[in-house]
Amino acid sequence: MLEKLLQFVLKLLPKPLKKIWDKNESLWRYCYYGAWTTVVSMITRFAGMLIFERLGMPVEQSALASGLNTTVSQIITITFAFITPVWIIINVIHSDHLMSAPQFGQKFVSFVCNS
Repeated sequence: MLEKLLQFVLKLLPKPLKKIWDKNESLWRYCYYGAWTTVVSMITRFAGMLIFERLGMPVEQSALASGLNTTVSQIITITFAFITPVWIIINVIHSDHLMSAPQFGQKFVSFVCNS
């Protein structure tokens, strides 16, 4: 989904900006997915705050809720940041089509074990 959004935006770029993209594509991809990692972090942290508030443990008043919220948010964010580049390498660069989740899992394990 993020790759499709990126491709859509790239089609809208004027030629001078497209040339800048093409010249430094890996750098721009790094920035693009880094920005999405920040969005994932903010969403997971905010969602955790809402969940703990509904449970009667506001993050601002409970060290336990704050610690759990931060830990879960960081785990999700770091997992996203780790898997996204691998997803790009396996799916976009080395394949002409997107894989199903089980196919990706198999390729991911193979990629990690062979790296």
